[in-house]
Amino acid sequence: MQDSEIHLLKRMQKACEEAVLEGYEDAKLSGLCHEGAWECAVERLRGLKPAELLKEWQADEVHPS
Repeated sequence: MQDSEIHLLKRMQKACEEAVLEGYEDAKLSGLCHEGAWECAVERLRGLKPAELLKEWQADEVHPS
């Protein structure tokens, strides 16, 4: 596996982790119980669009902030 592929997979892993954690935290702050917050976290993860993330990451490489 090439370094670029490993880097891409690590970015995807981080995006998934952030989506789940943010979804859970947002739901808990809204007053949901653990089960409800977990469902929201999973929905946030399912809502990720890999193609959009890839476009965003490619744009970052061309125009770093």
